Amino acid sequence: FSSTNPGLSDSNYREKNYSFNANTIFDLNLLTSFFILHPFIIRGKGYIRTINGWVLVNYTLSGSTFEACQENPQSEIIIIAEKSSSDQFQNLKTEIERSIISFST
Repeated sequence: FSSTNPGLSDSNYREKNYSFNANTIFDLNLLTSFFILHPFIIRGKGYIRTINGWVLVNYTLSGSTFEACQENPQSEIIIIAEKSSSDQFQNLKTEIERSIISFST
């Protein structure tokens, strides 16, 4: 964010955290598609479990990276998006859940 450009200040963005049980398994391709289909999302980050183990997720408008990481007590995805008059976050959890391929308690 920039102190010289008021359009890039923290006040123009909103952050939302989504947590999931550690046994929740995500599909990276489906999660990547989720980010791409929502152009108002400018940043996504977190730790998720996949069929190949735990990964650190980093999404920006220029692309996604996934790096192996240590096991975590839960999966967590943080979404940072541009503020708007509509509540863009209203259905995001349901849409993120579409990238889940397995869940057990």
